Amino acid sequence: MLYSQTGSYAGYGFAIPTVIMNKVVDDIKKYGSVQRVMLGIEGGDVLNYINAQKENGKEADLGTNEGVYVAKVKDDTNGSELGLQTGDVIIKIDGKKVSKMSELQQALNSKRPGDNVSITYLRKKKEITRTIALKNAQGTTKPIEQADIDVLGGQFRPVTDAQKQQLNINYGLEVIKVNNGALKRSGINRGFIIQRANDETINSIDALQKVVKVASTSKDPVLYIQGVYPTGKKGYFAIQLVE
Repeated sequence: MLYSQTGSYAGYGFAIPTVIMNKVVDDIKKYGSVQRVMLGIEGGDVLNYINAQKENGKEADLGTNEGVYVAKVKDDTNGSELGLQTGDVIIKIDGKKVSKMSELQQALNSKRPGDNVSITYLRKKKEITRTIALKNAQGTTKPIEQADIDVLGGQFRPVTDAQKQQLNINYGLEVIKVNNGALKRSGINRGFIIQRANDETINSIDALQKVVKVASTSKDPVLYIQGVYPTGKKGYFAIQLVE
């Protein structure tokens, strides 16, 4: 229970809608990670915007007191594809009324990449409706499947004590075999020792596995590798996890 002298509870969620919970569980079962879409806008509740303008001695006539005020639209996002601009007010999603930002977020949280969505917004009090196929953070309409270490196409083992002494290192994973996969495409050969990946210390196969999983579902699915060759020369690679 939340108590507030002002009666305000903005930003607090009291429950997770069943439809979203079911989607999250289904996503994890099917893809290994939650499938998310983002509109790519910054803004907030129309009423909050109007009140803020009044406090500054300005009038804001948007044609409505409900909806989501669009303050900024990021390039190459769902929002820009919809044609949204600063000053627009989102009032409906799939024909259902949207009164505030939390309702818009809840509706989007129930969507997956590739789902069609209809957004209705006001521009200078004129109603516009457009439909697009939603994209994920990576800019595609395909579900993002969490990658396994197998995507690298290699076999690994922790460095031996002899290698530590010879190369003056304390940890690392030696690449003992390279098959078809991300390692081969990036030019990493057998014998290279991986020490860091995406700024994380790689001292075990589990550590590498963890970094690969996180990177594969990020906006930039790339693995930045640092390590040493058997000769002691340092090496740096950028491995694209998604072809």
